[in-house]
Amino acid sequence: MELTPTVLIAIAIAGGLGILIGWLIRPARVVMTTPPDLDRERTLAQAEQDALMERIQGHLQATEADLLAIQARQTALIAELKGESAATVTVGLEQPALVQAPRDYADTRGQLGHP
Repeated sequence: MELTPTVLIAIAIAGGLGILIGWLIRPARVVMTTPPDLDRERTLAQAEQDALMERIQGHLQATEADLLAIQARQTALIAELKGESAATVTVGLEQPALVQAPRDYADTRGQLGHP
């Protein structure tokens, strides 16, 4: 094969097109740094989420203890209704909680003039 000017031009064009296509389809290189504010906000959000999860866990544990106390009271009441002798079991509630009447919106917002 002779290297005529036409062949050399064709090789140069093919090489140029190959370089151009390779440059166009290369993966993008993005160099970014995160600002310190973003890291601080992320850390604060994580801390808030952890605190919320701890509160939820505490609430769930208190609810579970209350349910166990209610179950013990129900068992004692069922035994009493059947006339059986039931051992008094107090798990967590020694006195039943007093049920308060619901307050209306104006009362809860202090709009009725009394604390």
